[in-house]
Amino acid sequence: MSGVPAERATFSLNTAVLAVAEGNYGRLGPQRRYTTGNARIQLDPAVWEMPGAMPEVAPSPDFVANIERDFLGRSSVLQAWGAYGVLWPVVHQQLGVDPDLGRGRLSVVPALPPGQQRIAGHDIRLGRGALDVTATRAAGTITVSVRAALRAELTLGAVLPAGATVAAVLLDGRPAAYRQRSTARGSEVLLAAGAGGRHTLEVTLS
Repeated sequence: MSGVPAERATFSLNTAVLAVAEGNYGRLGPQRRYTTGNARIQLDPAVWEMPGAMPEVAPSPDFVANIERDFLGRSSVLQAWGAYGVLWPVVHQQLGVDPDLGRGRLSVVPALPPGQQRIAGHDIRLGRGALDVTATRAAGTITVSVRAALRAELTLGAVLPAGATVAAVLLDGRPAAYRQRSTARGSEVLLAAGAGGRHTLEVTLS
């Protein structure tokens, strides 16, 4: 309304939406600003209001702690979409976990954020099973290791850095046939790894 000053308040929902939107276009560098901000209000004791909960409104210039506000002016103590805005970018967009368990399929195609050499997730619950994923980049090689404790046909892969080309692809230490496809995240290397279990993909770049 004209003449009414705006309240400077940061909502975890808006931050979550931006994190997911950046990841949809493979912009994982800018994405980190939003995922880090939302994770901080959930995990940092210097700013949280309830340990482990992500509030609807983060500490802001014009939004004091809820306990200091009148009852009708308080925010919710847990914003589910805010938490989703950390989980989806990390698990789906960075670790590349894409289950289709109704059809017995699972795809794991990590994309390492710029400036980051390692990303990992452990005991990611999928149906009645779980998944461990670790992706690293070192000396011109991207390595993706998985342990899939579930029944599913596994597709493994990795998102290549901009401008990189593939010199060699190994699955569990042996040369493997692969394909490439262009996506909004970048060029992906993909191969069939068979059923679940433990597998390691190595993509050497040139």
